[in-house]
Amino acid sequence: MPFRSFPKVELHLHLDCSLSYAVASRLRPGLSRGEYERDFVAPPRCRSLADFLTRAPTGFRLLQDREALRLATEDLFRQLEEDGVVYAEIRFAPLLHTEKGLTAEDVVETVDRTADEAGHPIDAHVPAFRWALERGYARTAHAGEATRERPEDPADRPAEA
Repeated sequence: MPFRSFPKVELHLHLDCSLSYAVASRLRPGLSRGEYERDFVAPPRCRSLADFLTRAPTGFRLLQDREALRLATEDLFRQLEEDGVVYAEIRFAPLLHTEKGLTAEDVVETVDRTADEAGHPIDAHVPAFRWALERGYARTAHAGEATRERPEDPADRPAEA
């Protein structure tokens, strides 16, 4: 049975480090396959984590506007589907995509909206976050912050006299 036919999970996948050649060359016209392999793809054996991470800024630099973020997000979902990934925890660093005027909120909103339109909304997770909020648990949401109304956080209320 081919490996691609097995269901898989991705527990730590960076949007900005997952650009396909098709998207990278669309965002940087004239990019050759060789340049892509050298600048975007880590070799099978890196000398160190630092060596591996030298490729990350190349992707960040291309994802500095809403259209580029939309293309990258749609492409990542396409790649995941082709690879048979049934669950993915996608990460990205919004502040690294603000060099050309986007705010961090713009970045999160764009990625979230694209994910929603791709059929991967955050809605199913809202009750769990409300439950944690009501019980005073610490929580972090990495999707949906920019496009969903958040329940009131007790920490935001003024102290009672």
